[in-house]
Amino acid sequence: MITNPDGEFSINATIGDVLAIRFLGYRQQEIKISTAALEIIMVPDYLSLAYQFSDTFSLSVGGNNLFDVYPDKYNNTTNGFSGQTSSYASGQIPYSRNSNQFGFNGRYLFMSVTMTF
Repeated sequence: MITNPDGEFSINATIGDVLAIRFLGYRQQEIKISTAALEIIMVPDYLSLAYQFSDTFSLSVGGNNLFDVYPDKYNNTTNGFSGQTSSYASGQIPYSRNSNQFGFNGRYLFMSVTMTF
């Protein structure tokens, strides 16, 4: 989808339809269309906080994929029949290669201590 410089775009949908909005690094949303114009606010899905105790020590804590979202699996088709799910065992990657941010365990939390000499 392409937006104008103000981030505005248009889409063909009718009132009552549900829009699924996804973008890496932001919380997934489903919005039911109730008016002709919607304002969509993307909520970040990551957090990082740091505190410097002194000139020598600092602490950082944070996380990625805080809402523990997993990518959608591909629904593979074989010989024109759908329903066979892709899997590593069949030599296929079951998730989009564009979803590297998710990891295999979902949420990722971290903490680091820095000591400067």
